[in-house]
Amino acid sequence: MNCNLRTTETFPGLSRGSIHGKRDCRHTKPTDATGDGYGDACVSPDVQIHPRSSIGANPVIGDGTEIKRDVSVGDNAVIGSNVTLNKNVVLGNDVTIGDGTIINQGGAAGDEVTIGSNVVIDRDVTIGSGVTIGDNTVIGRNSVIGDNVTIGSDVMLGKEVTVAAGTVIPDGTVIECCQSYP
Repeated sequence: MNCNLRTTETFPGLSRGSIHGKRDCRHTKPTDATGDGYGDACVSPDVQIHPRSSIGANPVIGDGTEIKRDVSVGDNAVIGSNVTLNKNVVLGNDVTIGDGTIINQGGAAGDEVTIGSNVVIDRDVTIGSGVTIGDNTVIGRNSVIGDNVTIGSDVMLGKEVTVAAGTVIPDGTVIECCQSYP
């Protein structure tokens, strides 16, 4: 089965090649810890999902990805290769995460990361602990989001943006490439 992933035409904030347009998926019906399936899933065979985590319907999860304890992934998630979702991460529905991204980097117990629905996170992004990202937000490749940051809805962060710890970015903000905020 070929799993069609969302391409840069769907998400104009992504750079070409950050998320592959198609992926050959030979393991289309994996099961979660309860023995139930994930719907029309495309999960690579070397993905590690902790039994205390939950995955919504119809996920696409790339090679080498690790989903650690107490992670909740919403429906229709597209998670690239070599992504790490550390403990206490909540992803809304229709979230796309590019290859090599790390979420809840160094997260301490209780430091939850919450990512809203329809969010696109490009490749090689690092997101600290205690971060909240609103719906319909795009984060460009190689960006770094510090600890305890709140990013509103409908925000666009260009590539290589660094957001300092404790920052609040209001709804609708656009931050161009290669800047630090604030």
